[in-house]
Amino acid sequence: MKISSSHVGPLPGRREITLTTRQMLAYAAGIGDGSPFVFDDLHPDFMAHPALCVALEWPVISDPGGLARIVSDPRALVRAVQSVQDSTFHRPMRSGDQLTTSGRITGIWRGATGVRVASELCTRNSLGEEVVTSQLLAIYRGVQAEGEDQPAAQPATVPAADPACGETQSAPLPIERALPHRYSECSGIWNPIHTERRAARAAGLPDVVLHGTATWALAGSELIRRLADGKPGRLKRLHGRFAALVFPGTTLRLQYRTRERDRRTEVFFEVLTPEGERAISDGFALLA
Repeated sequence: MKISSSHVGPLPGRREITLTTRQMLAYAAGIGDGSPFVFDDLHPDFMAHPALCVALEWPVISDPGGLARIVSDPRALVRAVQSVQDSTFHRPMRSGDQLTTSGRITGIWRGATGVRVASELCTRNSLGEEVVTSQLLAIYRGVQAEGEDQPAAQPATVPAADPACGETQSAPLPIERALPHRYSECSGIWNPIHTERRAARAAGLPDVVLHGTATWALAGSELIRRLADGKPGRLKRLHGRFAALVFPGTTLRLQYRTRERDRRTEVFFEVLTPEGERAISDGFALLA
């Protein structure tokens, strides 16, 4: 199974949708977020959960003419594990918005545990305005690279925490056994390693694992609830590096510190497994 670095460049597919209330409510249900802002279509400021952007990006990534075309064997797709999601939210997504998501592969190169594939996705509205931009990194474990390495350019940096940050706060993040199934169906992001034990075992995993973007979204929801008066429109950026595997039926712990700067709140966080491993490291959120 091989990936050719010659595929660096624009992805041919794009996703054009008119966002519906049904899609918005389904995504909120998929991550168990019952906030009226995202789960009550009669709320005066009803909007999509910011993390719904991944549901718009996934069809572009998984399109047969998209990232799927870079592998010589379709079985390699099951070996892909997302490592980073870094999304900047320029404006809220609302029911009736006409949204177009497109992307490009920004780098393909060899790493210690497999081939790294970096991509950039952008969702725009009917006026051509940016709604969400995301930087993604995936690792194809046990897959070989063809051609010369083409590493991605240095991604946008995440500020470093300093002594000015407040004390560390924490909150539990329960992961129900059925969460990977619910998230798969409500987000439309499907890979059998998240729902089928046979597929997970075949990929070398001990059990099904939760999507990294689901853990990322759960952390975002909790930070919005605790630090932004529950208002999802205040979240302007959410970055996370996915590390340790998350197994359903466990409880994670969100740990975070904050710093006020330029009338915004910077949040430095990590999500820990019951064993103390980092499910998300280098977590950063920006709240306006």
